[in-house]
Amino acid sequence: MQSTLTEKKFEEVLKEGIENALSIKGIKNINTAKTIELGNGLIEFYLKEIGQFLYPFSEDDIEEGICDSSKDCGIDFIYNTDEEWIIFQSKYKGYSNTVTHDEIAGFFNIHSHLRDEEYIKKHGNKRLKELVQDYKSEHNVQYIFLTNSKVSDKNKEDFNKLQKEYENKYDNVTYELKGFSDIKIDYKSVISNSETISEEVTINIETLKDTFTDTFTQSYFDLSSVIDKNNKYKSILCTIKGTTLRNLWEQHRARLFNYNIRGFLGDNAQ
Repeated sequence: MQSTLTEKKFEEVLKEGIENALSIKGIKNINTAKTIELGNGLIEFYLKEIGQFLYPFSEDDIEEGICDSSKDCGIDFIYNTDEEWIIFQSKYKGYSNTVTHDEIAGFFNIHSHLRDEEYIKKHGNKRLKELVQDYKSEHNVQYIFLTNSKVSDKNKEDFNKLQKEYENKYDNVTYELKGFSDIKIDYKSVISNSETISEEVTINIETLKDTFTDTFTQSYFDLSSVIDKNNKYKSILCTIKGTTLRNLWEQHRARLFNYNIRGFLGDNAQ
């Protein structure tokens, strides 16, 4: 029987996730970390442990799109395709603190800054300039405000008012507020999806050309030597194209690896 993910338990999960993210950067003590460092740990935990299973970006995209540092113009992470953009801002708040009206208002100002090439040129850091250089005003943008704090009714009121204003002003932008409870819901959603395992994964076999006979043949896997009549596990080592692997990931996500003993095993039994 699996234990329920209580609020207290998720606080521990979130704290441990942020600590792990910071330790990779050489910050060993979360209690002495700077606020900007804690915000960085929060965004990295969410993107890597939750976000990549709910949004179209991969772990490589996360590494590429992180820009949480000084002069980031309030943008902590960017992912974009040709016409679709996802932009995160994270705010780490200490115990019992919540986000302020000014912080919420500042989040909504990001879009006007993004549309202002001269503003980015003057105030943005080098990494941010590289990430937004292909942005066009006609592109669709999804903005997500991420915070570990518990969102108050006043926060929601402020956010919803500005959301309505800006989404009416710009018909190609959307805004979302994710507080502690929302992050917890997303985390539970990922766990739930991870518990199911893809029973069948289809890998398309490439057609090969025989240059001597100028004919095409189907390449194949010969599994006759590894199939075990007693159903014992065997391993097959092969190479496939990176695009094929990415397509498999987009189709199956975390379920693709759930037979791996290091994959997610669920909550500890009580």
